[in-house]
Amino acid sequence: MALDSLKADILRNVPKSARPVPVGGSSGRAIKFVPKPPAKNPVSTPVFEAKKTVVTDSVKVDTFTRQEPVAPKETATPKLDTAKTVSPLTPSPPKVTVPKAKPIQVPFQYNAKKGVELVQYAEAYKNPNDTNTCARYVRETLERAGLTKGERFNSAYQWANALAKNPKFKEIKVAQNDLRKLPPGAVIVWPQYVYPKDKKAYEHGHIGISNGKGQEISYAKYNIKTSGNPRVFIPVL
Repeated sequence: MALDSLKADILRNVPKSARPVPVGGSSGRAIKFVPKPPAKNPVSTPVFEAKKTVVTDSVKVDTFTRQEPVAPKETATPKLDTAKTVSPLTPSPPKVTVPKAKPIQVPFQYNAKKGVELVQYAEAYKNPNDTNTCARYVRETLERAGLTKGERFNSAYQWANALAKNPKFKEIKVAQNDLRKLPPGAVIVWPQYVYPKDKKAYEHGHIGISNGKGQEISYAKYNIKTSGNPRVFIPVL
């Protein structure tokens, strides 16, 4: 009886809203407190934070606010661009630009079509008797191309004065270092001279036709000699 009287005194001082619910209804006497089951996932257990204290019927009641746990944000791992990654031990080689040789500027009267035709005649012409006769080789090539009328000379250097009077050609001034830049069909006439390399005297001079690739064609094909002060004639008609 003393225990029941003590419980009744305690309940009288507790507000109805805060009293425990008796098992079996409000008329039952036995009071049983049912504990809250533990959380299944301790990591996701909500955190309660006390906000304020309310005084109701002379009893202090703490109210709490439920806060759900916040999962940590995932930090994106930066991707390494292997295509742009350059090893410091293997640096890329520097770019080297090789300048191209520019052809010389020829007068506007130059007949490119006739020049190419003259080279074609020179490369197609074959004469087994022309073994060391540049003058005859070039003379017959010019005749086949319709640029001369059958002139004959004893030496190659004599063609310079003949081409200077020919209206189908025009003489141009070219530096010796630029002789290999001549266009196709240019006729080069060397005077009598001594070749510096072999000290050989060319009493008849020399004559050849430029193929536009740094070579001259006569009875054979050679790299154009950049010496001897030759005269140069280009086809214009």
